[in-house]
Amino acid sequence: MKKKLLLIAFFLCTCYARGGEQSAEIILSIPRDQTQKVSSVPDDILTRNAGGFAATMPTRELVDAYECTDGKPIDESPLYNPLKPFDNRDPRLAATVVPFNTYWLGYNFNPHPDSTQVWSNKLGRKVANNDTRAVAPFATFTGFVWRKGVEQTWSDTHSEDNDAIIVRFAEMLITYAEAKVELGQADATVLNALNMVRARAYGVPASQVASYPAVTTLDLTELKKIVRRERRIEFAFEGLRYMDLIRWKLAEKALTKPVIGLPDPANQNRAKWPFPGTTPIDDDGIADYSGFGNDVKILFTRSFDKNKQYLWPLPAVEVRLNPKLTQNPNY
Repeated sequence: MKKKLLLIAFFLCTCYARGGEQSAEIILSIPRDQTQKVSSVPDDILTRNAGGFAATMPTRELVDAYECTDGKPIDESPLYNPLKPFDNRDPRLAATVVPFNTYWLGYNFNPHPDSTQVWSNKLGRKVANNDTRAVAPFATFTGFVWRKGVEQTWSDTHSEDNDAIIVRFAEMLITYAEAKVELGQADATVLNALNMVRARAYGVPASQVASYPAVTTLDLTELKKIVRRERRIEFAFEGLRYMDLIRWKLAEKALTKPVIGLPDPANQNRAKWPFPGTTPIDDDGIADYSGFGNDVKILFTRSFDKNKQYLWPLPAVEVRLNPKLTQNPNY
């Protein structure tokens, strides 16, 4: 077993060094290529300054899910500062969501409502800032934009043909850890699987436990929290979150919380920019913004019917064809 884990660790380190569509980490993907006329327009993901819409965006809840560099959630770590939310955080946050006041797609990304102009390192001059919250109808409403999976060339071509990655090796590791924890079998292999993924985020081998917040606990309750948080942040924007919530029976809790964003400029207390305080996060990893009042804006509400949506209906045609099939309850 030890030899196998060492081989896996070597595999992870080498595959992440190569990255992209040629990454050895990819287990299953769907090839896409413009020359084969298999591509799409990525404007929903691009910033307004870069000629996009910023309509597909990360949520504040996702940003708050990333731990600090001490391995603690933001509401437990002394390293967290809501006025500088990207500081002292798991490196995967900045690799997934564009940090404020950094260059992205040729422009300085700054959604601050008073930032009416920004510098473009693409054009070599200042330009009107279409991503500022002062022009909210033309900016990302949550205040965030995706970095993960986005290439700098997209703002020039307004076309992307990245392969669609379906399964990658990190998912196998975290799935293994989750299965062991659910079976009550916490052991060194669970820690090694989790730490291989964590260490890669920090750019170090898993054996260098002093260089990243290595998981050391064998407490099943704590490991369950860690595994679920790891799945959320490692696979953000990869289409796994919904089914995870269904499997964990947390959808009725997580998907009934409102999606919140930065407040309208008229209601924004600049001294509290960008976040008015530290978000409370419960044991299920669910954030609570109800105590922030007008310092956050409810963008839209969500609902989840636990009596129907955990178990989907059988296709009516299949029920008609097979009289031995019984339709699922409440359909």
